[in-house]
Amino acid sequence: MKWIQSAAALAAVLSCAPATAGLKDEMRQPWQRDDVGYIRGWKVAGAFRCDLVRDCLDIPGGESAARPEVEQQRADGSKLEWREHRAWGDRVGFDAATGDRDSGVAYAAARIERANAGPARLEIGSVDGVRVWVNGKRVLARDGHRALTPDEDVVDVDLVAGANTLLIKSAATGAFTARVLEAGSVLRRSAEIGPSLIEMQPEVFTVRTDISSARAAADPVKVEVLKPGGEVTFTATAKRGELVVVDAKGWPEGPYEVRASTRTATRLLRETWLPWFKGDSLAYARRLAADAAAASEADTRGFTLKMLAEMVDDRLGVKLAEARGNPWPKIHSPLMEYAEIRLEQQGKADARARAGGFMRIAYRDAVDGTPQFARAWLPAGYDPAKRWPLVLQLHGYNPANPVYVRWWSVDSRHPDLDTEFADHQQVIYVEPHGRGNTQYFGLGDQDVMRVIAEAKQLFSVDENRVYLTGESMGGWGTWNVATRHPDVFAAIAPVFGGQDYHSQMTEERIAALSPVDRFLQERSSTWALAEGLNNTPIFIRHGDADQAVNVEWTRWGVRLLQRWGYDVRYHEYPGRIHETLETAASNPDVAIAWFLGHTRDPAPRHVRLRSAELRHAKNAWVAVEQMASPMEFADVDAEVIDRNVIRIDTRNVLQLVLTPGALVDASQPVRLVWNGAARELQPANGELRLTDVSYRPGKLVKNAALPGTILDFTTTPFAVVVGTSSKDPQMAAALRAKADAFVEQWRAWQKFPPRVFTDTEITARDMAAYSLLLFGGADENRVTASFGAKLPLRLTRDAVVIDGHAFRTPAAMVQMVYPNPANASRYVWVVAANSSAGLFGVQVGPYNLPEWDFVVSDGHLPAHGQIATRTQTAVASGHFDYNWRYSPALVAAGDAAVRARANQLRPPRPEDTPSVAELDRYVGKYVIANNTAVEIRRDGTKLVVTVGSDSGELLPQGGPDFYMPAFDVWLVFQQDGSRKVTGFTSAGGGDFEATRQ
Repeated sequence: MKWIQSAAALAAVLSCAPATAGLKDEMRQPWQRDDVGYIRGWKVAGAFRCDLVRDCLDIPGGESAARPEVEQQRADGSKLEWREHRAWGDRVGFDAATGDRDSGVAYAAARIERANAGPARLEIGSVDGVRVWVNGKRVLARDGHRALTPDEDVVDVDLVAGANTLLIKSAATGAFTARVLEAGSVLRRSAEIGPSLIEMQPEVFTVRTDISSARAAADPVKVEVLKPGGEVTFTATAKRGELVVVDAKGWPEGPYEVRASTRTATRLLRETWLPWFKGDSLAYARRLAADAAAASEADTRGFTLKMLAEMVDDRLGVKLAEARGNPWPKIHSPLMEYAEIRLEQQGKADARARAGGFMRIAYRDAVDGTPQFARAWLPAGYDPAKRWPLVLQLHGYNPANPVYVRWWSVDSRHPDLDTEFADHQQVIYVEPHGRGNTQYFGLGDQDVMRVIAEAKQLFSVDENRVYLTGESMGGWGTWNVATRHPDVFAAIAPVFGGQDYHSQMTEERIAALSPVDRFLQERSSTWALAEGLNNTPIFIRHGDADQAVNVEWTRWGVRLLQRWGYDVRYHEYPGRIHETLETAASNPDVAIAWFLGHTRDPAPRHVRLRSAELRHAKNAWVAVEQMASPMEFADVDAEVIDRNVIRIDTRNVLQLVLTPGALVDASQPVRLVWNGAARELQPANGELRLTDVSYRPGKLVKNAALPGTILDFTTTPFAVVVGTSSKDPQMAAALRAKADAFVEQWRAWQKFPPRVFTDTEITARDMAAYSLLLFGGADENRVTASFGAKLPLRLTRDAVVIDGHAFRTPAAMVQMVYPNPANASRYVWVVAANSSAGLFGVQVGPYNLPEWDFVVSDGHLPAHGQIATRTQTAVASGHFDYNWRYSPALVAAGDAAVRARANQLRPPRPEDTPSVAELDRYVGKYVIANNTAVEIRRDGTKLVVTVGSDSGELLPQGGPDFYMPAFDVWLVFQQDGSRKVTGFTSAGGGDFEATRQ
């Protein structure tokens, strides 16, 4: 359903391009002779089953005449197709290529604008061989093996005034870098050395220590060959550009790594790694497959081996049994990891956790019982006797949302990272998976914190030097995680991520928000919990031409934090779009170098806290245990102001605990001034507990482990329980469909199904072990019925009754979260309706969950162009109070005017079903404003929408109106005066327009 998620965000994306700056806003840049950046915008053609030597395009004038801006026919009559490709960084791959990339080549073309004709310098780096043309003239032909080193080939070229065409041909599985500089330019090298394996025989291979001997007088290169586990089996030292022959006769068959190291002019260590394999890699892979098949899923090494076997199949492109030859470059990484896991099983504890080692952190997440991974790279000088800084890098959004083994760089054994930083400092570098595309909320936030905990157990981590950064969704995640755990990080560096409604809405729209919707908007702000960062240095970066994340959103957040006097550094990059801002040519690893100048204060004297989430209402030595209202933020401003004197000012706080540790003398009473009232308390077990006189806890109370809201449910270990006891066949079928949809969406999102039981299968033990998603009320689900009056929910034909309060509405569905009567540390989430029709119009999915304890809905969706929230279109949304009781003050009724204008969903009726001829009028191809192609076809008497790999049925709602449950959108087909269908509008899950092609 990724296309509809993109469509839902389309309006924000289209409006996020920064306004064009006027003359008043113009700012100069320091002059420099060269634009030193690498070319990232390309058009790609291929892949073609061909090689570097032959002309693979078959166009008039030959391959050198290729011009993406001109339509060109190939000899077979087909059109030469070019696809836009924007590289995320300086390294350009052929991800946009189609066809068989494994055995083919591809072309990349870029347009270079020059004000004047004249000489220029072209710098190229590539994996293995490459061909390069400028304006139809071949200027470079390179063959042979080599690793990618930027600027390895330097070619003087002549450019014309205006547009010039740069054409590059390479293996479709390869990559390259390219930039154009002024003639005679001399720049700092992007890579200190560029070693390659240039000749490989079964038992002998040759290492070239650098791209050339031009810098032979600089520090020499040490070449080492390492066996799995880090044992050095070969060492030699040579000048830069020299060849080192490695004789591997007598070595065991299997994977090896080559480490080439040297020192920079500033005496910092730089290492580059190259893979090598001796022997039959497929035979080695078969041993991995056998061990993986026999491994236990209960053991982290066991499910890691199973993942590695899956990775081998994926990289081979065929099942292992069908693979031929010796394709070791494709599978070297999983085989090396497998070899080191075997060494651990044989007793070598540091086979992976060693100097320069790579370790895949693995754990099983109790939420859904699934294996989860993170990648960790240890510093070159790692010694467990010393404490090391830990840097966490959060990945961005992956539109493909693939299975784990297909995520970006999961088989990268060495990061694209400097080995040493100032004063020879080195870091442990970790990339959590964050449960995939989660925005690092809920599951994703928990994954990051679990990975930190695992890293601290596995490695020697300095608790006061843990740092967090990320780009795009990872930038959002940096804010999301750090503001919820501000006492963990010494510094953070979010990159183009974050938003707040103040920077997205007009003045009039903000003024029109109801108090409830204003609170919900405030709660969803990236900076909703930012007060807690008063002791955390922040380095923010953003490109001012970012077309995906509006730079104004970041500017608003920066301005907010600066007004508070927080430690904020902001770097805005002129002309840069949504791409990595670190480049090999300008500012490599800038965040890490900055990080290492900051150390966490483990006992800050002044602590701030703001949260509407009881689960995350903690910072340093202050923890809120109870809030008065879940519809307000809890605020705390606490400071140790003198010896054993603490000032605590709070708002919406009923109970809190202070653990000031060494900030006070625990043997003496502590004077606490809480909201202006002084008292003295003696610390008990290091704690000082403060309770408001109005707090009246009952038997069941909300707490940090079970704070409420349906949104919080999927942060706990859970199971789906499908009711089977309904006497109404339509109700039973509708509940089954709702449960199936939830399970399938979870599987599509998280790549594993959740735990699923019927109400006759689940045991009492399982009922107590998990939070339970109960599909069906007491009349439809035996588990719901077994809880009886312990759940404050009752359904009648015309009402939903919650804790004695009736919401009068027929055909309604209710979702309610409440402590599990079988285990008060778990939830139940009941999904039930007072008729099967009530279940039709409300989707129950695993993401975008309600931030309420209960919601009563009756199938209202916003109309196209209608600005409305789910709270406004629902019958009612509410929270229980801190004793899990109904409170009228915590309920938001739907907006009658909004509901009157909104679309009302209903189960399809026979009279609504169009004729086949009418359905055929809608069949065709459409495109929405972000160029997403939509195809609508007829399947018998049904209309089916297909976008990429996603599809869904359109259910008739009368006339040209249809509802698509799979995407929760309402479509209305548009037609002109002659009744010709011209497009459609969409509302609900995504508000956009589509044009018929």
